[in-house]
Amino acid sequence: LDKGIAAIENYTGSITLDGDVLYNGDLQAWVRLANSLKIKALVRISDKENISTRLQELYDDGNYIADNTQNAIFNFTDSEPNNFRMARLRAGDFNNFVMSETMEEILEGLNDARIDILFRPRGNNGNGDDYEGLLNGIDASSTSVSLADYSLAGTIFRENTGMLDANYMTAWETNFLLAEAAEKGLITAPAQTLYETAVTQAFEYWNTTLPVDYLTTTAAYAANGNDPIEQIITQKWIASVINGYEGWIEYRRTGFPALKNISASLNNNLIPVRMPYPAEEAALNADNYNVAASATNNNDINVPVWWDE
Repeated sequence: LDKGIAAIENYTGSITLDGDVLYNGDLQAWVRLANSLKIKALVRISDKENISTRLQELYDDGNYIADNTQNAIFNFTDSEPNNFRMARLRAGDFNNFVMSETMEEILEGLNDARIDILFRPRGNNGNGDDYEGLLNGIDASSTSVSLADYSLAGTIFRENTGMLDANYMTAWETNFLLAEAAEKGLITAPAQTLYETAVTQAFEYWNTTLPVDYLTTTAAYAANGNDPIEQIITQKWIASVINGYEGWIEYRRTGFPALKNISASLNNNLIPVRMPYPAEEAALNADNYNVAASATNNNDINVPVWWDE
């Protein structure tokens, strides 16, 4: 990766990248994306390796995705074939996507205006601005659920997907990563400034006006007894709402945000910490599968991956 980036940076000729749906052939934009991905990878393994020197060099160089205009995104449309996948669901299937109780508590605790973009008010309310989340993994056999009592995903995910982007890497994610690194002392950088920049960019990304007092009241950095790392990860978790895999990784890596036990757990109330190898691997790649399975308690979903041990 380093050699590839250097080759692009030193290239002085012209080149056309046909079919580049992210950056329309802008090689320097790809360099910024690659450097942001390097920042992400280094922070992810920072509990296992000394990454400070490499990360400091990337931060000092500044050639990463730093502004929302540089984001690696794909713009969805309002109609097929490039609209968001939720827009194509049958009504009954779309209604399976309900705001979680955890998300409700976090957004309302922060008095976070993004709740109006990400979710819809529940149907059974008189004033039209009441939101309600449902516990993840609720036991449907012992609990009666009326859909009108809970908040569905916002119109940006269904009727107005032209306002939505598929994000591969963004400025707010990069700046949250750097804020975390600075707060942990992995790099010399202003953690609070990076955090506030990332929050501002995340609001912009989600087409929401940042309240003037948001960063000085409910989301004020390291204020009111708040743990800065928890704040950074929680804000990143909110902004990554359409990328559940990233949220899961950050939870595994940091334990934030605090998630709830589910009532219909099939795993003894444990949140899995790794994806199991598929059955096809055991059948088609038995030798390597057996080695991997022996190192993971027979392919157990509760055995952490190496950077999370």
